[in-house]
Parts: sequence; structure tokens; C-alpha cells
Amino acid sequence: FGGGNNLAAQSAQGNQLFFLNGDTLFIEPILIKIDHYFETLTSSHPSKSQIIAPQILLENRQPQPFAFGSFPSLINLLTQSEKKFWQNYSLLSSSDPPFSVDWVTGAAFIIDKFAFEKIKGFDEAYFMYYEDIDLCARFTQVFGHAHIQVLPSVPIIHLGGKSIQLNRERQKLYFNAQDNYFSKHFPQWQSRLLKLIRAPYE
Repeated sequence: FGGGNNLAAQSAQGNQLFFLNGDTLFIEPILIKIDHYFETLTSSHPSKSQIIAPQILLENRQPQPFAFGSFPSLINLLTQSEKKFWQNYSLLSSSDPPFSVDWVTGAAFIIDKFAFEKIKGFDEAYFMYYEDIDLCARFTQVFGHAHIQVLPSVPIIHLGGKSIQLNRERQKLYFNAQDNYFSKHFPQWQSRLLKLIRAPYE
């Protein structure tokens, strides 16, 4: 996933990059809205790089769970704070204003090409999963918090899970990516503790 997007980004000619999964559907012309919002931000804050994401919906037009969130940590996993975080946004309306988050799904988002190149794009060590969270973490380290936003007024449908249908294979890839993320962003003892906590699920 990351390697393919990095390759495409090298050929892109614009000032912004719009990453979009193949299993997404437009239900209205969202590009004009995203571009307008993006340009408004950059014109008022020329030096402020941004990641902007549409509101991700399921096929039934309900918000997709965990399409954005707070950065993973052992505390978040143990307290299930990610679920609590999502519950606060589970009833999003298209009339809600944009809001800031730690990370957005790689299924659909737009980013400054300059910023993408500065953080060296997606980390290709991730085969699938967590590459979007890792990218947002590195983006935040360089450009600061509150630079990643979701636009509830811009909806897009994400069919989801179409790349790999087997749950066991998806779980294996997810856990491998999770190990990679924790070993990269946290001390080694936390990575070891994560595996112990996760053992019953494997």
C-alpha cells in the first residue's frame, strides 16, 4: 500500500496529493469542496501544512468506525479509550464543523506534496495497516498538532476490507503492523508488553 502510493506521488504534478482507495465511492462531487477548504486554509496560513480527510461512510451511509482517532498507546489499548473516542463522533452530521484529530485513515485524505516529501512519504516497512497512523505521527512531529482535520460536510463511501477477505489473514497483517508501529515509536519494553497483552487474541 505505502510503496504504491509513494510511487504514484513521485509522478504527481500538483501542490497537493489526494490519496484514495480503490474501494471508495463518490456520492457527490467532493473534490471542489476539499480543494476550496484546503486553499482557504493555506491562504490564511501559508506556512501551515495540512492533512484533510472527508467523512468516511459505510455502504449504509453511517459513519465508518475508527476512520480517524487518537494515536495508539498501551494506555489507550488497556483503557479502550479509542472506543470511547469514537463514541463521541459516532453520530456525525454533515452540518458539523471540521475538527482536528491525531490521525485519519489512508482510505481518503489530501496532503501538501511538500509536507509528504518532507516526511519521506509512507513508510514502506508496513505492508498493510498502520501506515496511515505512522504517516500522521511523523507529520505531527514535524508540523505540530491540530494540522490534521476531518470534514463532516464532505462524505465518501468506503466499502472496506475488499483487499483481503480472510479475517485470519487480516488479523495477522494487522498485528504485524501494530508491532512495527510500537517498535518504531515506543521503547522496547512497551513492544514486549503489547505482545503479552495481545497473546490471548492471537
